[in-house]
Amino acid sequence: MNEINNSNDLQSIITQAFEEMKSEQADRFDINKINLAELERRTGLTRAQLRRLKKNNFQVIPHALTGRKADTTIISGYSGVIDDLLKKGVSNSEVILERIQEQVFIVK
Repeated sequence: MNEINNSNDLQSIITQAFEEMKSEQADRFDINKINLAELERRTGLTRAQLRRLKKNNFQVIPHALTGRKADTTIISGYSGVIDDLLKKGVSNSEVILERIQEQVFIVK
């Protein structure tokens, strides 16, 4: 098998499906008239995903929320407790979670 068959990259998967369909249909292949149900079967993507990709000329582009970060998160309120535990050498996430939960119950 070649590298394309072993890849999980979305663009590679779509390209491979197109190549297979081109080889089967030869001159009749038209990317604008592609059967989304057949492409869904070959790629495992939903037709909704394929419609979105078709609107973008089958180019995989990152979604609009890429790179966004929240100013404050739930965990940011416990960063002091987490930092203290990490300084003490506690690195087990379950232990850290238990200590945070203890802090929450003490505050209530």
